[in-house]
Order: sequence, then C-alpha cells, then structure tokens
Amino acid sequence: MKMGRQRPGFNRYVMLVTLCNVFLHVCYVYFLIQAHDGHELADNNIVTFQEALLLCKREMIYRDAGVAVKRALEQINPNISLHIDSSNSSKRAQDDEEHPASYKKLNVNFRTDEGVYDRWHLFKIHNFAVTGEKWADYSSRQVCLGTHTSVDRMHWIVQMANRWTGPLSVALFLPDVEYSIAMVYIEYLRNCYPAVRDQVSFHVLYPEEYPPRNLSHLDGILDTIPCESPHVVIGNLLTLRPMEMTTWRETIRYPQNLARNIGKQGCQTPFVMVPDADMVPSRDMAFKLEKFLGKPEIEDCDKCAFVVPVYEIKSTISRDSMPTNKTELLYLLERYFARRFHQTVYLLNQLSSDLDKWESIPDQVETEVGYDVEHYLFKYEPLYVARAETPAFDERFIGFGMTRNTQAYEMYVAGYKFKLLNNVFMNHWGLQKRETRPKWRQMQHLLNNRLFKGFAREISARYNRDPYNMLQKMEMPGFWGVKNITDIEFGVPGYAELSEIYKKSEN
Repeated sequence: MKMGRQRPGFNRYVMLVTLCNVFLHVCYVYFLIQAHDGHELADNNIVTFQEALLLCKREMIYRDAGVAVKRALEQINPNISLHIDSSNSSKRAQDDEEHPASYKKLNVNFRTDEGVYDRWHLFKIHNFAVTGEKWADYSSRQVCLGTHTSVDRMHWIVQMANRWTGPLSVALFLPDVEYSIAMVYIEYLRNCYPAVRDQVSFHVLYPEEYPPRNLSHLDGILDTIPCESPHVVIGNLLTLRPMEMTTWRETIRYPQNLARNIGKQGCQTPFVMVPDADMVPSRDMAFKLEKFLGKPEIEDCDKCAFVVPVYEIKSTISRDSMPTNKTELLYLLERYFARRFHQTVYLLNQLSSDLDKWESIPDQVETEVGYDVEHYLFKYEPLYVARAETPAFDERFIGFGMTRNTQAYEMYVAGYKFKLLNNVFMNHWGLQKRETRPKWRQMQHLLNNRLFKGFAREISARYNRDPYNMLQKMEMPGFWGVKNITDIEFGVPGYAELSEIYKKSEN
C-alpha cells in the first residue's frame, strides 16, 4: 500500500491559522477598548471573546455577502435588524462576476393537497419537491447520501455537494414560512452552485398544524445577492420570519428519524449512507466508496455496515479548509485542532469503533476494511455505508435522544456486522460543548427514553433473539440512571399514546 502524502504547504497553512487566531485575540482587545470608550461599536454588546471573535470573522470574511443581503432585505423592510454591519461596504458585492447573469427560476413539484402522511399522522411529506437536473445519471452510481436538515442548516449542503461527487437526497423540515424561505434559498443554491443543481434532490416535510405559508415579498430578492457565503445569506433570510413565529417554533420537536428515512428512501442506489447535513466528507470519498463497493466480496456481504468515523474540526479552521485526507486529519488531531465527534458530550457515540486503532492506521491509497467492531455497546451511533435494505429509523422517536442509536441497536440484533473503513471520514465543523445545549433538548431525551422499553421488546420479538440481554438489562435501576424500578415503569407509553406525548411536549 502507498502511504498518503501530506499536501505541500499544509504546515504553513496551520501556521497561518494560528497567526490568524492571535490576530482575532488582538481584535477582541480592540473591540473591548472601542466599546469601553463609547464608540459606535458599543452597540454590539461585546462582552466575551466569543462575541468579539464572531464580529471579527464577520468583519474579515462575511462583509461582502452580508452587505448585499442587507441591501436586498432593506428594499422589503427598512426596519429589519440584520446580523451584518453595512459600514465600509465593498464594490465586490455588486460585481457581475459574483452574480449569475440571469437566475433560472425554480421548478417546484409541490401542492399541499398531494402530500402523504407519516405513520402517526403528525407530519406531511412531499417527495422530490425539487429534483436534481442530473439526478437520473448520478443515481446509476453505487452509493448515495441521504441526509436531512432544517432551514437554518441548509448552507451545509454546499460543502457536502462540493466534496461528494455522487447523488444527494435531502429531506427538509419546513414548517410555516420557512418553506418559502427554503424555496428561495434552493433557487439561490442551484443558480450559484452547479453541484447542488445537478446532484441534489429535495424532499419537504412539515407538521400538519403548520403547513407551508408563502411570503410574497420574497419575489426578486435574489437579484442583488452574490454567489458567496451561503451561511450568511440563509442567516439573513431567516430574519424575515414573523416575530410571532419565535413563540412556537422552538416547541416543535424535529422528527429526525422520519427525516432520515425520507432522505434515505429518496436514494435510488444499491448502497446508502445517512449522515447529518453538517457532516462534510473527506476528499474523493464518493470515488473511493464506488471502487470499494464494487468488489465481489463486498457485494456479497448483505449484512455488512462499513463504518465511517466522524471528527469535530475546530472553528478556527475555515469551513472550506477542513481536512481532505487522513494525513491532514491526524496532523490536526495531534495539535488539538480536531477531536472525535461527540467526544465530550456523548462518549458512547463512537466508543465501539475503537478509534485509537483507526488513528494508528496510516493513510492509504486504497479503501478497504481496517478492522471489525469487536464489542458492541448500547447507544453506539455509527455513521456507515450499507445496503439500502437496512432497517428503517424508528419514527416514534421524535426530537433528540434514542434516534440514531436505536436503529444501530436493531441492526446489531438483526445480525449486522460493523466494519471500520481505513481511510475515509466525515468532518463536523466546530467543537461541541454540553453547556451550549438548551434545556428543552434534555426534556426530549427523557420523553424518548420512555419509549425505548416498548421498542426493545418489539425488536426482540421481531428477530426472536436478544443478544445484548436487553430485556433483562433495561429492568435494572442503573440502566436509566434512576434509583428504583418504579421510576423505570412510570409512564412507558404504547403506540396509541405517542401523539399525546408529542403534543404535550409543545406546551
């Protein structure tokens, strides 16, 4: 095997990133002095380094796109409060080279009366609301990414499509006016980014009680917005949501597993991988997997799940500069610019993958199985490539908690074998911290924990086996972190009570 080589100048790149970080700290001091002296920057309420860091990044990177979006939105409502300061605007935002000569209008296959309901009659679904222009060609490949997102994270589709050269099936959760914002944003993405236009198909889902609503004043808003900084564009478009929407939007539990199933089912390939939308592939992953999955011994393995590790990348590394190969990733790991996904917030996420072993394998040209997962631990959440016929994600689990890991548990009970691939991985931009997670997320975990007992019994009956001895373990007080059996038994609902739990969580 040939060893992967580090790209020329990569060391200099990391050195440059470090110098930029030093500059940002200097910038922090500058903004504190300005605010203390009563200058106009005091209105930004700069108190912490993170707030100053955010403003510095906007000043250095996002200004051009922010100014253009601001101007477009001010034509709609001069009183709109935006995220980007408009002072010292650049001519680049109006440069013809940064904007398509003419926008191609979006063709949306969508009528609210033609959608289908989910199993619980809580959400309505519209498959292939927008289809990639070369979707049929790309669907002849071996593997497809089936992902999902809400409107605020749609900008990650650009990074994903730029790194992934195969088909992308994306389920969008779009209640109320977020549908209108998303359709405008898809039009922007398809006109500015050919990979999105050609490779990506979009599906729409929304709660029955919050169907799509149009914002007519979005017409023509794209005429002056340049093709850059898609995360800034969507951030400012979201300011158009009516104020009253903020009172109920956060109470809606995001149906992760339903969205995953929609994204997965939209794929037309023999193999599927189901990442989250903010996970960005390493370079040439589609090509490497295409070659790997075409091997006869791989095609014959019906119950193999080929695991792809996920790593968090420090936000001082730009979105467009996340590691492209394993050599670069290991370099960042050694210097604490990267770490394993969920390492500090949910250790069980990848613990069974034994990533110490994966990181000890040097970068290699050919993609192959590095080793098998020897010890499955409950709540393992591997990101994997497998045949499209893998068990569906159980849709009774709505919101956060017991979503991806219950599907992995069913695969384990069904006899699937998890195998780590040696040289491909996914990037997640930013280091996750437990203290930044909202309190409502923990409540959703508790609600879904109550549903697990019934799920585990069904899985054991479905496959007539219980290799983890789950039926006995989940009766033990320590299994749920509670003090007695009564707490475990309390309120475990059956199917009929699921919709009631969902509605109660909104109050």
